[in-house]
Amino acid sequence: MTEQTPLLTVNSLCISTLEGKPLVKDASFSVARREIVALVGESGSGKTLTSLAVMGLLPAGVRQTGGDVAFNGQVVSAVGKAYPRELRGQQIATIFQEPMSSMNPVLKVGEQIAEVLVRHQKTQLEAGAS
Repeated sequence: MTEQTPLLTVNSLCISTLEGKPLVKDASFSVARREIVALVGESGSGKTLTSLAVMGLLPAGVRQTGGDVAFNGQVVSAVGKAYPRELRGQQIATIFQEPMSSMNPVLKVGEQIAEVLVRHQKTQLEAGAS
């Protein structure tokens, strides 16, 4: 991966219900290293589904029907491709829409993110010891 290669690329992402009703049509964007991107749109426009697809966390009854998601230049999500779970929480993560329900308002955000990283590292060390 070069510095010019986007860290995250979403290319023509399509998401539909199992019955075929389109929910997201041809969403495309890229995120460079150290860049901040916001998904903005009306309620029900597919922001959350797009984010969930990037993480490989689409809910039951919904599926990716087109396009792909690449992380670090490697396709991680495409029709018929299993999402590499080792990325989730290690290299890519999500802060969900309601941070008050998932984050502690008493602690600084950086402290909470550091705690997650420490816990994941500890889990990897424990897994290596077995």
